[in-house]
Amino acid sequence: MGFSKFSTDRKVLEILDILRESRETKGAKTIADSLRERGYPITERGVRYYLKMLDDMEFTKKVGQVGRMITEKGLKELEEGRVHQRVGFVISHVEELIYHTTFDPMTKEGSVIVNSSYIDKEDFEKAMELMNSIEWDDFVISKKVAILEEGSPTVPPGSIGLGTLCSITFNGVLVKNGVPVR
Repeated sequence: MGFSKFSTDRKVLEILDILRESRETKGAKTIADSLRERGYPITERGVRYYLKMLDDMEFTKKVGQVGRMITEKGLKELEEGRVHQRVGFVISHVEELIYHTTFDPMTKEGSVIVNSSYIDKEDFEKAMELMNSIEWDDFVISKKVAILEEGSPTVPPGSIGLGTLCSITFNGVLVKNGVPVR
């Protein structure tokens, strides 16, 4: 059973990360010091509690009296935990964007969230043909596409920028009108 079932604890991921970064075994005191440097106030005793749990789950192994090392299973959990952490970050960012949307469909004014894409200039015509072949009503909330030429502030050289209305805008409109979204 991995920590993803526990609602991945950041301290545990940090402990695994500290052990992964080390070429040597580390004891509870050294790990506690490293955690404090990373902004996690924790005692040596607290670290020992986590290490016992990690040993039981076979994410770490005790090496004599000197400390712990991360196992292959621990490395895998660390990677999976980092994925969950990154997904959590993306979800919180999306929620933040929802609350910053001010678009009012009645007045057609306010801020919206835009998906940005950059296409090589030589692929632009082909991309437009492909976009025109899409059954827009089935896939998007708006048929409008902003086209930004090379030289615009955000468009890289040799590219053309495309902007389409993001569906997060729709969630924002619902939230602003008292409809909860998940």
